[in-house]
Amino acid sequence: MMFARAAARRLPPTARRFSEAPQKLDRAARRAARLEAGGQATGEETGTTAALWASVAASTAVISGGIYSLMADPEESALAKAAQSSALGGWVVANVSEASKPFVQPSREKLLPDWPPDYLNISPDVPCPHTLVLDLDDTLVRATWDRRYGWRHAKRPGAEQFLREMAKYYEIVIFTTNIAGVADPVVHALDKDGCAMHRLYRDATMFVRGTHCKDLSKLNRDVRKIVVVDKDRAAVQLQPGNAIIVKPYTDATDRLDTELEDLTPFLAALVNENVRDVPAALAKFSSNDATVVAAEYGDMLKEAKNKTDAVRKIGLGGFVRGRARQPEPDLALEPAGTMLSAAGLSAKDIAGDAPEATPKKGGIFGWWDRKNKEAEEDQKKKMEAWQKVLQKKEAQKRLAAEARAAA
Repeated sequence: MMFARAAARRLPPTARRFSEAPQKLDRAARRAARLEAGGQATGEETGTTAALWASVAASTAVISGGIYSLMADPEESALAKAAQSSALGGWVVANVSEASKPFVQPSREKLLPDWPPDYLNISPDVPCPHTLVLDLDDTLVRATWDRRYGWRHAKRPGAEQFLREMAKYYEIVIFTTNIAGVADPVVHALDKDGCAMHRLYRDATMFVRGTHCKDLSKLNRDVRKIVVVDKDRAAVQLQPGNAIIVKPYTDATDRLDTELEDLTPFLAALVNENVRDVPAALAKFSSNDATVVAAEYGDMLKEAKNKTDAVRKIGLGGFVRGRARQPEPDLALEPAGTMLSAAGLSAKDIAGDAPEATPKKGGIFGWWDRKNKEAEEDQKKKMEAWQKVLQKKEAQKRLAAEARAAA
């Protein structure tokens, strides 16, 4: 092309004009043809693009609706219930659940070792105590971050004292949905006395509809004797009857929080009164919120003490005669008279001792006294064995520290 242009420049002006005219006409025609073809192509491409996006949107809507109908809770969605009840939907759900088990199920079938654990050197005759499952983040500690110091953790007021007190009654399990690499140093700094016998992390949770849940049936303990203290209802949705929900500890500067301290008497009473069905006991309260449980339990103790004091003032004979004259339920003889008495809890320890002048008891009264004494002896033996376990753990920690120091 360059050689042709150079040759055209060497021609005379007239010859050059005649030689360029056909070329100019050809260029104009080609330009017009390109514009016309481009316009047609643009229209065709616009229509094709619109159809493509419409098909993509429709396919996305169908796939999203199918996934939702197969994975949503059938109790909350009529579409999910209809889809999962069909033969095809049930088959898809079953296969997806089976394929996803390694990712949504706990890492092992038994999250806790059989009781008693071999490393504790406890006699098999010692009964397994109640189990207390404690959440970590925003329940026992609060994590904060800033650009100057990075991550820092504040202990909830009374958290360490709460752990030491509960170790006298419970087999404590700290169960967090955080990963082990992040949570384990925090637990180690919080529980320096080793009050918690077990630590469980995210790999021990069950993933249910976007939430890491704590499945108590995998703990290898009697579920009826497990208490969970957590700030998240969704995390305990599989066994909500065992849970006591505390307010999340979100303000690291709040040193007036008494949530754990207020809950301590009730948790101790569950063990002292040997409640064998924790969900039944918690169901007697109007709510499983920690503040409600603590307040209503305190009211029951006051009511029981007032009734006991009234019985002492008038004497047992006067009480019976008064009941015969005026059969009103003012001075019920039941220990607590309300919620926890039906579940096995009484307020005898806090209501006070029996009157000094007590008549000789026999028959059913003697049987009741013997039964109470046997229960107290059994509880005393269990607590003594538990204290020996804690002392042994403390001695092991001390020997390990001395060995590290010597090394």
